[in-house]
Order: sequence, then C-alpha cells, then structure tokens
Amino acid sequence: MKSLNLVLLSLLFVFSFVFNSWGENINKKWCREWCGQHSPLCKKCAEQAGCGPGYSPIVTFKIGPGKNWHACSGMERNKEACEDWCRQNKPRCVKCSDHVGCGQGLTAIMHFSGQGKNWHACRKTMHEIASEGNKAACEAWCAAHAGCVKCDTLRGCGPGFKAMKHFTGRGKNWHACRKK
Repeated sequence: MKSLNLVLLSLLFVFSFVFNSWGENINKKWCREWCGQHSPLCKKCAEQAGCGPGYSPIVTFKIGPGKNWHACSGMERNKEACEDWCRQNKPRCVKCSDHVGCGQGLTAIMHFSGQGKNWHACRKTMHEIASEGNKAACEAWCAAHAGCVKCDTLRGCGPGFKAMKHFTGRGKNWHACRKK
C-alpha cells in the first residue's frame, strides 16, 4: 500500500510538471526558433525580462501559459530588428514606426523593445484595406465610363461636380464624379 501511494504521488508530480511547463516550453521553443532565424541580431533567449547584464530584450514570447521568454541582443538594435522582421513578413508588414499606434490606417502587429527607442512593425487596418478596395473599384469604373472625370471621397464630389456612382461598404466611401 505504501509503495502504491509512492507511485501515485510520483505520477502526480510528473504530470503536474509536464502540464505546468507546456507554455514555458512553447515560449522557449518559439524564442529559440526566432533567435536562430535572426542570429546576427539575436544573441540568446532568456527567462529574465531584462536579459541580464550586457543584453537587452528585443522580442517577448508569451504564447501559452507559463514563463515568458525573451529574445536578446547584445546592443540596442530595435529599429534594425523591426525592419528585418518586416522585410521577412511582407506584404502583411508594411512599415516600422517608433509610434505605438503606427499612424492613421495602420496598427502594430509586433513590438521591438529594450534599450533605446521602441519600434513597432505595422500592418494596414481592415478599414484601410476596405477603403483602398473602394477607391480601386471607383477608379476602374470611372476609367470604363465616359463622362467620369474623377473619384472623390466627398459625397457630392465638390463644387462643379456631380456624383455618378457610389462605392460604399466597409472602409471609406468613394464616389465617381462628372462635371455639372
């Protein structure tokens, strides 16, 4: 009976360790994989948020439960890390910005921080993508129809013009215009 309790206790301990460390292992795995792909920039992966003396974190992996893991560089290289990541993730990533919100029509998808200025990889928002689609549809329609001289975001097309067709839906509305 005593040995059965010891076996059950041992199994409980092993399962507890396996299930509690799953998130830590996946974060560590992703960190090492990313670091290997960015070896000139990434020097090591660490559990420590600050990466330790002489290092700074550039990317944090917090995918699953458990400890976060940090990809670390030996010096401040946030902008270069962002640009490298963005080049490898085109067309999803359209630019890097030192502004958290990335600017109008954009949103941050990855953050590069540590010593020095933080940089953010940016993608277009769904609203911006839909707006570009409305504009392209308007321009194509306008090119195929006589009398259409421009596309505009003003519903009435502005002084001296009249709207011919409207391109609406998600995103910014565009209007095909003719002269009055």
